Amino acid sequence: MTNKRLCSIAKNALVDKQVFLAYPTGRKIGERRLVIGDNAQIRCGTTIYEGTTIGSYLTTGHNVVIREENLIGERVLVGSGAVVTKDIPPCSVVTGNPAKVICAIDELKCSRGLTDHPYR
Repeated sequence: MTNKRLCSIAKNALVDKQVFLAYPTGRKIGERRLVIGDNAQIRCGTTIYEGTTIGSYLTTGHNVVIREENLIGERVLVGSGAVVTKDIPPCSVVTGNPAKVICAIDELKCSRGLTDHPYR
């Protein structure tokens, strides 16, 4: 039997309490790895299924569901309550059920006008 890591959480990642690392029913635990990239921020109530690879600087809202076998690029924002069912390209903002790209991260504007690019 091999001793492989089922979950890899990179340095400086912030995973809140009550974040669930899950596996889909009908499959054996550990069939696929879960990888969370550097400086990711995953908020409470979020569920991430195995087989997912998350790039650096992901930020989620609360109560997000990331289904299995998704590739999430670097610098992605996922809105609260979103259900991610497919791959997300880098530098995207997604929200909804199912989650859809609503804009590029560089297109976001600060509503109070404090900065031109709040997520650079």
